[in-house]
Amino acid sequence: MKNKITHNAIILVYLLILSSCALFQKKNKVQLQPAQLVSIKAIDLSEDRSTLSSNNDEILVSIFFGSQQDKIWHFNGYRLETMVFDSAHSNYTLDSVELSTDFDCQDCTAFICLTEIDTDGSEDSTQTALEQLLNTIGYKALDTKSIVDAALPDNDFLGVIKLPYFVPEMGTAYRIEGKDLLDSYAYDIKISIKSK
Repeated sequence: MKNKITHNAIILVYLLILSSCALFQKKNKVQLQPAQLVSIKAIDLSEDRSTLSSNNDEILVSIFFGSQQDKIWHFNGYRLETMVFDSAHSNYTLDSVELSTDFDCQDCTAFICLTEIDTDGSEDSTQTALEQLLNTIGYKALDTKSIVDAALPDNDFLGVIKLPYFVPEMGTAYRIEGKDLLDSYAYDIKISIKSK
């Protein structure tokens, strides 16, 4: 009987040690967040099956910040100046495009969206349409290209990168790529990250 009690006590102490180590490791795990948008590089601008087109691609970069409250997503954001990509200028290195937050937000995500501008002067209306779509449909609003294209009849939505805040792992290199009729496109996007 005494051996059984001792044996159970040893097992209990061992389990307590293991669980406290696991809790300690969980609390000390690094939490990462996006820090800055570093660069955008056109890898494929083909409009006529060549690797780089001689035509200009005017790209609107939209950045949205979303947070979930009571199961409803709320978004706001801004846009960068339109970037013109062609065979002579295929890379933009950016300064001070901040993505990080000081808030302790477990349900926050930054969205980086690329839209090809086909109609001059439509950048503001495109930005507004994307924000309205996000605030109407929510987190997955930009996942289906046909839904986004219907909201942007004059321009071509290329894609979105979603960057959650305060996660244990986060990459720094992303790609938006696809095909639209005979056109294909690929853009590499680099960000920097930082810990909480």
